[in-house]
Amino acid sequence: MNIKEMRKQLERKGDIPTELIGYWRAYGNRYEFRDDGRYYVWALNKPYQLIESGMVLVYSGIRYERVYGEPSELIGVWVLEDDPAEEWYLRHDGTYNIHWSDEEYFGEYSYNDTEITSCEMACLYNNSSGVLTIDPPYSPILEATWTLDEPYLTIIDPFGTTVYSRETID
Repeated sequence: MNIKEMRKQLERKGDIPTELIGYWRAYGNRYEFRDDGRYYVWALNKPYQLIESGMVLVYSGIRYERVYGEPSELIGVWVLEDDPAEEWYLRHDGTYNIHWSDEEYFGEYSYNDTEITSCEMACLYNNSSGVLTIDPPYSPILEATWTLDEPYLTIIDPFGTTVYSRETID
């Protein structure tokens, strides 16, 4: 199957295995398969601070400078202090975009006074005859096999084997 055929396969609805949909844990992280064929990686409860009168965001120990937005709010546009090519756009509706060089990533976030939780779209996925087609942004399309033995999901891709355990969220 060539890349064009694989992308066409990913565009089809109905090839999303319902048993994959939901939250999974592996390597101490949360992952999510959604019913629209998107796969998200979660960053849970990461510490942040607004310092220097709200003009600097320190997120997990990394400093970002405010470009736009109210100093009293996390919402706004931020650039990485050491690399202004990385820009973060945090919106009021709980969505974000990260521009880095020629690449763009997006996701959703929530926050309180001290922590941010985010989920970033990591790839598109689809299934055909037990073969999972994985289309990450800015990387080649991969094929993987998968098996489900509740509560464990095993995915074998060219990089190795990952065993996930199902996570139930209230």
